[in-house]
Amino acid sequence: MKMNVKIKNLTEYSNLFLYFLFLIFFFILIVSLIDSVRMRLKIGNIEKEVNKRVEEEIKWYEENLENYKKEMERYKKLYQNAQEKVLYYERVYKRL
Repeated sequence: MKMNVKIKNLTEYSNLFLYFLFLIFFFILIVSLIDSVRMRLKIGNIEKEVNKRVEEEIKWYEENLENYKKEMERYKKLYQNAQEKVLYYERVYKRL
């Protein structure tokens, strides 16, 4: 009889141990799921921030490109005016 009681207690303990292992596994699973969701949210926020900064940089470069084009147009006009003056003075010099 005593042997039978010990075996019964051992099976109860083994069942409790397996149940405990299952609870630990389930807890780890829940924690990892929560952590992965948090990580995805962080990655989404980082992507939004990076996209925002990239758009700002692109806008800044586009504005500078427009300013650069305006400056180049201005210098082109100045160069053309200088060329016209040089041609005019060359003609005047040849007449003298």
